[in-house]
Amino acid sequence: MKTDAELTLGREPDAVPRARRFVRDRLAGWPAGLAADAELVVSGLVTNASLHGEPPVTVRLSVGDRVRAEVADAGRSGPRLLQQN
Repeated sequence: MKTDAELTLGREPDAVPRARRFVRDRLAGWPAGLAADAELVVSGLVTNASLHGEPPVTVRLSVGDRVRAEVADAGRSGPRLLQQN
């Protein structure tokens, strides 16, 4: 599946709403529930990448008979497991 659209975000305060709008616009002809779910997933991933990663944050959306959303940041460190007491 090839990438149909890509959005690059920095640390701007409107990064998450821009990512949601990007997904909504690209999935305009899809069922509303699927588009809403994709918006929610992407907004959560962009939030995490913005808070815990390094800019730029890239959102890629591939649309065929299914939808694939990818979110990546430029950070080099992997996830850290928090200690639980």
